[in-house]
Amino acid sequence: MRAEIVTVGTELLLGQIVDTNAAALSRALSGLGIGLYRRVTVGDNRERMLAAFRSALAENDIVFAIGGLGPTMDDITRDVLAEAIGDTLVFSEEIAARLRTFFESRGLPVLESNLRQAMVPTHGRPIENPNGTAPGLLFEKDGRIAIALPGPPGEFLP
Repeated sequence: MRAEIVTVGTELLLGQIVDTNAAALSRALSGLGIGLYRRVTVGDNRERMLAAFRSALAENDIVFAIGGLGPTMDDITRDVLAEAIGDTLVFSEEIAARLRTFFESRGLPVLESNLRQAMVPTHGRPIENPNGTAPGLLFEKDGRIAIALPGPPGEFLP
């Protein structure tokens, strides 16, 4: 099995934050006997992300995307990865309910931007994130697999 890791974030690309997540995932994949073909870092740019995801999906059995799942306007990994793999996203009321509970229990407003995190692939499923608000996402379509994981290290490696 051959894999590729695509880390997303302009802060990573510019060296403002050290990417410890990709290193940890690389070690884990190696330990599982999964060959890592390439690691790529791309900024928060839709066209560049789409090109990176399409290339990774064309050349590998499984693609891991790290980062860009949060509530901010530049968190577009779920949307771009869905486009790259040819899937659509649907709203999960179950995840939305968890998000509402999370914010309301802390006395915080539930913003529309937070509810973007409840969008999940039609051909796949969410991956629970017990340490944050953004679930990971498993995409499976036409024999291709992509897994999107949260970027904050405390959520990526609980």
